[in-house]
Amino acid sequence: MLRYFPPQTMLADVDPRMVAEYVGWLVRQHSNRGKPKQARKERKTLSDSAVRNAVKPLSACLATARREGLIRDNPAHGVSLPSSPQVEDDEQKARPFPNGTMELAVSLIHKRHRLMFELLAATGLRRSELLALERRHLHLDSERPYVSVRQRVRRQKGKGLVVGPLKSRYARRDLPIPIDLANRLRARTAAPDALVFRSETGTLLDADNLHDRVLRPAASEAGAEWAGFHTFRHTAASRLFDEGRSVVAVQRWLGHHSPSFTIDTYVHLLDEDLGEPLAPQVNTRSTQRPQTAANADVDELVKSALQSENGDQPQPSATAA
Repeated sequence: MLRYFPPQTMLADVDPRMVAEYVGWLVRQHSNRGKPKQARKERKTLSDSAVRNAVKPLSACLATARREGLIRDNPAHGVSLPSSPQVEDDEQKARPFPNGTMELAVSLIHKRHRLMFELLAATGLRRSELLALERRHLHLDSERPYVSVRQRVRRQKGKGLVVGPLKSRYARRDLPIPIDLANRLRARTAAPDALVFRSETGTLLDADNLHDRVLRPAASEAGAEWAGFHTFRHTAASRLFDEGRSVVAVQRWLGHHSPSFTIDTYVHLLDEDLGEPLAPQVNTRSTQRPQTAANADVDELVKSALQSENGDQPQPSATAA
């Protein structure tokens, strides 16, 4: 804020247009999170959240000035800020693997890590969930083997990679896996609390290193150099929808917090064909009233009224007698 506004700017001089121009200036600024030697023009611009955070101090100053009677209105109130749809982890509108490409990419991965990516392809786990799996989370001896998602890996400041709780209770789920995959996972004998996939020294694997050293070469050779960990998750969602699974079923499989989030994230995977026109429903029910004593009395009264209008003498009925 101090970089943008002139030093002698008074709060009373700030108007809505100046605030909007400040926001416009922010969205054009480059982030300092790029590589040190990377050219400034090649760096990404500030994220939407960074822009919103940069506006908060100005909005707070103006709100305080208004509360203390220094200005009549807060010109930052209602300012338009950039806002992207909320995503979970790295879930973006990435495209799934083309048909057969995922299996080809997995087959090209080094055999040391191939089983891990086979499990990723079968489940669509988040990478943080995949790398946190322990042997006790694999249920492989039943007729319907499955994997329990109970924790995740995250990077903690000052500590590096650590295992912790899931991001939300919705991420806690059990996912079925193919029997042949379960048989190969069973061969990885280890203590119940040992990591299923770990480094040579037994420590947590770094997802970024895996992407650069393992996934990217194989994906490039398969013709999908753009693919990342989330591409497997996106492909799993695509195949679930192709099988006719409901939105709620896909939401629970992926561990989303709501079906609406699943639709917003994967709506482009849904079939856009509206299908055949709706056929009109034919009423097959009889329009004749049931023959009851009450209906017979009413019918007799209606008949008598019609005869009176036509000048006929109504005949006494058995019911009337």
